[in-house]
Amino acid sequence: MLSFAGLQTAIETLPAHDPRVALAELLVSALTDWPEAGLQELEALLIALHAEISGPLTFDSLSCYSQRTDDPWKREAVNALLELFDLDRINRFDHGTELETVIASLTTTLGQPEI
Repeated sequence: MLSFAGLQTAIETLPAHDPRVALAELLVSALTDWPEAGLQELEALLIALHAEISGPLTFDSLSCYSQRTDDPWKREAVNALLELFDLDRINRFDHGTELETVIASLTTTLGQPEI
């Protein structure tokens, strides 16, 4: 899974117009917005999300959480993750897909090895 450093490297080395930069920026935003100091790994963010949300981390469960949380930083982090499900904004994606699957796909897209 991608680390904060790996995401930063992708942002810095890919051409600015490369659509993968937007993916990396959304993941960095989620990591930095989550109100837990020093989150450097997406795996740690997933653990924190599972502590907050029961069941699988799907678009629908994340969206519900975003709407009901009183913490604006958590809401911002989750909203960045929600954008990963529908980057083209055409609402054609499987609402049952889990965040872990989306991140694994992005890891491949960004050309980083999975752990």
